[in-house]
Amino acid sequence: MSREPLDDHLRRFYDAQEVDPTVLERLKQLAALENEGAGPGARAKRSPRGRLVMAAAALAALVLVALFVPGLRDGGSGGPEALAGSILREIALNHSKNLTVEFAAVGYPRLREQMAELDFSLRAPRRTPGGDLHMLGGRYCSIQGRLAAQIKLEDERGRVLTLYQTGFDDHFEGLPELHRELDGVEIRVWREGDLLYALAGSGI
Repeated sequence: MSREPLDDHLRRFYDAQEVDPTVLERLKQLAALENEGAGPGARAKRSPRGRLVMAAAALAALVLVALFVPGLRDGGSGGPEALAGSILREIALNHSKNLTVEFAAVGYPRLREQMAELDFSLRAPRRTPGGDLHMLGGRYCSIQGRLAAQIKLEDERGRVLTLYQTGFDDHFEGLPELHRELDGVEIRVWREGDLLYALAGSGI
């Protein structure tokens, strides 16, 4: 299966986020350490242990981003309301950037195969807006420093929605179900089992 390394996706994503140069340099250092000593074609033949190291480095980088990027580090210090506000700002910002998909897929099984570095299993939410939604594909992103998937959907009227998924952990405990509008973006946030979902767009 052909798949670009996760560190490449993260570098492009955080370039788009205008990350602090110190954090971006740390991301590059982590990627360089993981690839150190690799010969030609090594990425295509990376062992499971090598991929585990890469994923661990990516998660460490996301923690650094959560600490240094303004607006992402206040979610855990002010209770559920502060956490909710931080997540809403993050989702609105990502949706408004309208970044292209990196993995073209029309269904969850194919997208799950392509986004193999996620530490949770992608699955369709049980709750979606009325009408048919057509999947365009996805890309890696983050929510509160947690590795996440950003999935582009198109409704029957041609409007593009973005669906976010990440694993639900202790950081999100107490987070209420949300349906708000921020900066002209309508956002829903909810939990289903071990996953946290967020949907952004209009008419949702």
